[in-house]
Amino acid sequence: MNIRNKLILIGLAASAAAPQPAAAQTAAASFTAGGKISDTAGGEVGTITSVDGDYVIVKTDKHEVRLPKTSFTSHEGGFLMGMTRDQLNAAVEQSLAAAAAKIVVGAAVSGAQGAPLGTIDALDDQFATIKLGSGKLARLPRNALAAGPNGIVIGMTVAEIEAAVGASTDGGSAEAPAQ
Repeated sequence: MNIRNKLILIGLAASAAAPQPAAAQTAAASFTAGGKISDTAGGEVGTITSVDGDYVIVKTDKHEVRLPKTSFTSHEGGFLMGMTRDQLNAAVEQSLAAAAAKIVVGAAVSGAQGAPLGTIDALDDQFATIKLGSGKLARLPRNALAAGPNGIVIGMTVAEIEAAVGASTDGGSAEAPAQ
């Protein structure tokens, strides 16, 4: 899962998950890979593929979604959640579309540690060209960019991308590896 999807899914989890009363939380069943998730009418939502601390990764028929454990209620050896599979898929797709709409020419880009990196200089279906603060250009796979809370972020620090561009042989423009 690339950084954009991770950030989107964290935001989705925070906005879509309805907290459950403490008494209804998941004391009876344990979160393990293979666990089944159903909606309140008994319809299949998905399957737990992994557990990550206070979060679980749920695989629907279309997406893998990182959701907080508090989104679920233990029920008969499985878990219930307040969204149907179609509602969850639609929420993910809406979130992905909203994030993709923020990745535009001129958008500010920050590095992995939040430091300003530059701006998006050009975009196509597969690549984004970032004009770094130094004036150099770095060409990255488009899926290396993610919409964050303060603009666009990439999974490299300013120093890492400057080093990758500096190692190029074409005078200041380089294709940086995706992180």
